[in-house]
Amino acid sequence: MGDQGEEKTCWAYSVAHVILQVTGWKGTNKELEKEVEEFVKFISEIDVDTEGKPGENIREEGYWVKDAILIAEAFHHKYKIKFVEAENLNDAEKYLNHHKESLRKKRYVVADICGTTWDIIEDFFNTKPKKPKGSILGEDYVREYKEKKSTEWDGHAVVLIGKHSHRKMEDGVKKPNCLEFKNSHGPTFGDNGKFRISQDVVLDFIRSGKMDLYKIEKAEEEDKAEPEAEHEAEHEEVVI
Repeated sequence: MGDQGEEKTCWAYSVAHVILQVTGWKGTNKELEKEVEEFVKFISEIDVDTEGKPGENIREEGYWVKDAILIAEAFHHKYKIKFVEAENLNDAEKYLNHHKESLRKKRYVVADICGTTWDIIEDFFNTKPKKPKGSILGEDYVREYKEKKSTEWDGHAVVLIGKHSHRKMEDGVKKPNCLEFKNSHGPTFGDNGKFRISQDVVLDFIRSGKMDLYKIEKAEEEDKAEPEAEHEAEHEEVVI
């Protein structure tokens, strides 16, 4: 997904990455970087955001991800997308299932994580020695983790890219069902930039308001049904 470096542009990397993926964009990592740069520039130059404030205030208000998606939906004409909001906001399992539907269709989802929760994730996957491939952040580690006094980030946005159901036992222990995410901190983070969190932990994050998910879909082509109807009519005339 690229490396945001010291820039606080995780929201742009994540939103742009999902938009490009769900709309079928293909390209190299360098081309992706260019698309993300164009997306950041585009969002920054919009005169107003979804609440009528100057576009640059997206960062200050802390609603970077959702505002960026809604602005892209309303004003970005290069990639036609739509934001699909979850209905069951108070039921964590239904809320998660709403977004897992995208994964079943091989579409990515944007995940927005609060700062102290990201500290836990970052601590787990950055602790040396490096975690083995396929390691899963589980409830035990989260329970034992002591929150840091402060965090540099107001939050962090990543991309939800897959789900894994584990039925087989490994060393006498069954791995928990988990969700896989992609980060914008480069290939040194986690497993080549990817990391896994148990589904139960993700549900706890959602219930406590520490993780929000955003579903983006490709907008339907307008006036698609009308030409098909005309074609059917022509076909009937030929048969007659």
